[in-house]
Amino acid sequence: MSLVGFKAQNHRQQTRKRGALDKVDDRRTPRELWLPLHEEFGFTLDVAASEVNALTKRYYDLEADGLEQRWHGVVWCNPPYSGLRAWVAKAAYEIERKNGGPDKIVMLLPANRTEQAWWQDYIEPARKAGLVETRFLRGRLRFDTPEHDYTKQPKGNRPPFGCVLVIWRRDG
Repeated sequence: MSLVGFKAQNHRQQTRKRGALDKVDDRRTPRELWLPLHEEFGFTLDVAASEVNALTKRYYDLEADGLEQRWHGVVWCNPPYSGLRAWVAKAAYEIERKNGGPDKIVMLLPANRTEQAWWQDYIEPARKAGLVETRFLRGRLRFDTPEHDYTKQPKGNRPPFGCVLVIWRRDG
């Protein structure tokens, strides 16, 4: 795949002017990725979901706002990619929170942004200290998105970047 002609739709400079596009931020987690992870971790809360794409019985949607709620149990998070810093900061805060914070947090993130401040400020220091695990996924995921045209791309929407799982554990 060539990036010639690719036009970003939720770049920071674009979202400052007009806000994020839901059609870009609503990248639904592929089931073939999530099911083995759910078997491994036993997720109890999806903190960045909607009624149509929630992967657990308990979830926070836009109205409940996962950034404003306390996280607990074993958390799955496929955050909107237009606001990653806030979600990563929230995960770092929640895993350190005393009195009922989550046991584990697994977050699906774009792997092509490791130079950005949110990665360098939150994930890289924790990774170097052994406080988070990173799993870079092979290839590029195919996401389901609300407005996807399956007649043109029957296998789903594949963004021009790979993904990484970042795993926080309360016990380190």
